[in-house]
Amino acid sequence: MDAMTAARKGTLIRDLLIFQLKLVLDSIKDVALIQISLVAAIYVIIGVGMHVILGEAGLLHLGYAAFLGVGAYIIGLG
Repeated sequence: MDAMTAARKGTLIRDLLIFQLKLVLDSIKDVALIQISLVAAIYVIIGVGMHVILGEAGLLHLGYAAFLGVGAYIIGLG
């Protein structure tokens, strides 16, 4: 499999996952459940990013924590 085919496959998988997530969230009528799902998705994204930086690359980079803290502070002000 060449690099272009792998990139297309990754894009297809990403698009299918986004489409499925949209279908699931559109079918949920409870606003609180949608908010909890979105917060959980944000934590999953942060966790995966931390795993890549700290686990796979072995780098200590606190930019993720700083941006998460700044975002939480701004949301807390509003």
